[in-house]
Amino acid sequence: MSTLYTYNKQQFNADVSLNGTTALTGTTTLSGTTTLSGLNVISGKSLFSADVSLNGTTTQINNTSTQISSSGVVGISGGIVNISGGVINIGGKTQFTSDVSLNGHITTTVDGKRFTSTSNSRFTSASTFTTFINNDKTGGDVRINTGSPGSNVIVENGNLGVGTSTFPGTNTKVNIVGTNPILGLQSGGGSDSMVGLQAYNAGIALGNLSGNNLNNTLFVNTSSGNVGIGTTNPGSKLDVRGTVYVSSGANISSTELIMTLDGSEGSARFYGAGWMQDVNAAKSAMKIGRSSETSRSISASGTINASASDYAEYMRKKDNTFTINKGDICGIDTNSKLTNVYDEAYSFVVKSTSPSYVGGDNWHDPSDNMPDISNNDAYTAWEVRYEARRALVDRIAFCGQVPVNIDTTYVKVGDFILPNRKSDGMIEAISVSKPTFDQYQIAVGKVINILSSTQAYIIVKIC
Repeated sequence: MSTLYTYNKQQFNADVSLNGTTALTGTTTLSGTTTLSGLNVISGKSLFSADVSLNGTTTQINNTSTQISSSGVVGISGGIVNISGGVINIGGKTQFTSDVSLNGHITTTVDGKRFTSTSNSRFTSASTFTTFINNDKTGGDVRINTGSPGSNVIVENGNLGVGTSTFPGTNTKVNIVGTNPILGLQSGGGSDSMVGLQAYNAGIALGNLSGNNLNNTLFVNTSSGNVGIGTTNPGSKLDVRGTVYVSSGANISSTELIMTLDGSEGSARFYGAGWMQDVNAAKSAMKIGRSSETSRSISASGTINASASDYAEYMRKKDNTFTINKGDICGIDTNSKLTNVYDEAYSFVVKSTSPSYVGGDNWHDPSDNMPDISNNDAYTAWEVRYEARRALVDRIAFCGQVPVNIDTTYVKVGDFILPNRKSDGMIEAISVSKPTFDQYQIAVGKVINILSSTQAYIIVKIC
């Protein structure tokens, strides 16, 4: 058949193959396999129930009321196809193997959602559009959703824009614009937690993504260059909120450098501590182990400063039935234990008030480690055991300056402080301006200042 024109309602129940000029202007129903190979003009309502093949040099679909419906495969492999009006409903697969210009709305369902193009394709709308694809030889871009090309998602010249149609530069391959926008990354097919990358607070944050919130955040302030871990407002070059662990390996030696801090007035170097077992488990601002080779903990090329004013050592008490207050004079018995009974002592000392250094800190149980403070029950039980052991020792001043508890009514600067036996056999402090040799031997110090009516300040003297 060379030429076919249909003006009224027509129905073809067998296969149709048209090689010439074809004009379908009425309501046409084709139930068999249809092949149109010539000049095709479709202006009416057409229903294709089987496969459709449009192989002609030109196919025109011009009428706004035109509907082409097919539940089979629609193949377009010929020349130019112009669709300037009408609606195409395709229930099967659609293949475009030639140039296609679609100026109307496209509705695809089921397998019809798949478009295959082996050449250049353009999908546009006369007004507000949903999808715009321009893949011509001069550049090519993809624009999806809302309003006008590029207002939501755009791929242009190899660059991706989300929420924007502009790029700061040609090297900006991805540009995402929004209010604190988040880029989510997830591996493991959804079994792993999602990681979020967010533009936030003049910087960029990386963390565990939960809804619109990031947890366990690593933050870089791109304006100041400050880095925050656990905070999105770092106040220094590295601001860490939480525990920091630094190691150069699983088994580090005491000669291995793990950190260097350099400054304009000097530097500090931190090496692996080979031995931490003897460190007291009590709370402290810093704990440092010692070298397993030299037993050194700190080597300093300059002065080590401390605000306190005496050197003290822990000494064991004869028992835990008495308390020694700071500044009290106590005795040392023949078993080298502290006592509060005058007649049990052969030498006398003063309890430290504010020591700068303390020796003999080995009275604790090294196997009884302090549990995490968040574990309330375990920590409370450990604290009871710790304080029971602490009650058996006290810090005694061996040099420096310390307060001593004494009635200073008759005390003068330059006096010597001596122990004295009270009527109940306990020990108290008295002052002597000119001690005898025996008194000098048991003196605990010399007064350099009167602090109050109940305390004098002395330089410690140990016999």
